[in-house]
Amino acid sequence: MPVRSAGRGHEDAVLRVNMQLQPHLPEGSHLEVEELSRLEPYGAGNNRPVFCLRGARLESMQSVGQNKHLKLRLQKGHTSFDGIFFSVTPAECGLTVGERVDAAFYLQVNEFRGSRSLQLQLVDLRSAHDPGAREAEQLELCRTLIRGGGVSAKDAAKLLPSREQFVRVWRALEREVDGTLTSPELPFLRRLSAEALGAESFPRTVMCLAVFAERGLVTVERHDKYITLRLTGGKRVDLDASPYLCALREGLDGTKGGSSV
Repeated sequence: MPVRSAGRGHEDAVLRVNMQLQPHLPEGSHLEVEELSRLEPYGAGNNRPVFCLRGARLESMQSVGQNKHLKLRLQKGHTSFDGIFFSVTPAECGLTVGERVDAAFYLQVNEFRGSRSLQLQLVDLRSAHDPGAREAEQLELCRTLIRGGGVSAKDAAKLLPSREQFVRVWRALEREVDGTLTSPELPFLRRLSAEALGAESFPRTVMCLAVFAERGLVTVERHDKYITLRLTGGKRVDLDASPYLCALREGLDGTKGGSSV
């Protein structure tokens, strides 16, 4: 089923695409791509092959065709791929340059002024659902602290949110969560961390959410790669009393941080 969506609000779109067993992306040989034409004609019972590229970095994007289409470049490892997403603008895409993304696309050879190059014709694009290496390391560090494990002073400094980050994450939650919100967890955490700003915004956002949940400001449920949140009310609580913040301060040997909401 073709999907004409991208970014926030459409995180499930790629999952609904028939990935044709997710064949490996060819290494760029035009001849290999042209061999796909031998599978034509496409139609009922013979769908056009849809390829998947997970965890790529969105290097660049710009509007083309009188601002009706989106031209972009994706990087995976040491290789970059040019792509075109028809009938989608940067605003509709809802993603930012530098973000890790999952992409579904058709492969094609683009010919322009005598030059031939490999191009991805995007079918859908979303924030990546799986963590990158650095995100995975940061998440494990947060889980260690939340489970009661000790962290070094250096790691405690990475995890301890500032007062401003607590305030920014809470305000973002109030905007995002209307009643109950269910979302793919990592894209949601990345959106919150973009609001948090400051140093180490991703792991500190994870800790902000953990502190809010522990203090009873929000309920958090996780299932597979999804998270469900519900704000529990406007009561005022002492965030400084959270055992997570106490543990982080102990790791910093008395350095202060945190606040109340």
